[in-house]
Amino acid sequence: MGARAARSNLRCQMGCRATDCSGLELDRSILRPAQFCRRSHPEPALRLNKGNALVLSRKHLHKLQMELAQQVAALPVRREVDGSVRVLLITSRESGRWVIPKGWPWPDCEDCMAAAQEAREEAGVVGRVQSQPLGSFVYEKRRSSGPELVRADVYMIEVASLLDSWPEQGERQRAWFTLEDAAKVISDHELRDLLQAFDKA
Repeated sequence: MGARAARSNLRCQMGCRATDCSGLELDRSILRPAQFCRRSHPEPALRLNKGNALVLSRKHLHKLQMELAQQVAALPVRREVDGSVRVLLITSRESGRWVIPKGWPWPDCEDCMAAAQEAREEAGVVGRVQSQPLGSFVYEKRRSSGPELVRADVYMIEVASLLDSWPEQGERQRAWFTLEDAAKVISDHELRDLLQAFDKA
């Protein structure tokens, strides 16, 4: 994207005013992150590369309302007798990081039910899924063709039981966490933000 073409409707998912990138060669004050997104970042949201083309930093790229690959995700939860909430996390097959069950939408299947099926296959979860997502997060998925930005809609599942045997049992670990502890072990910062917001709800 060249500097002349940069006068596009870049808009942060947090709802910030669209950035007007016109005249960037003359006035580089627009490179300040505060004029792009209200979140603080140590690097500029916009910068010029060696070819004088406008590029977006990776820290801000996920906030653009661009066309992203779409996935469904499940947040399995259970309520304790004291009213506290526990969430079930699983490890990813590639890196062993703590994540939540997720996958691609299923053909001829509502997204909430597809999320419930992913939770069953990846974590052995059986329960009642909410029909509407409680939120979404964007993460970078590693693929053979290179990294891809994916937006995952998260559906909460009230866990009724856990299967003793499930399809991906030998490929993942699963464990219950408090919301506070889950936020500490999850590396995807938008998913972490979603859990922290859920904890305050």
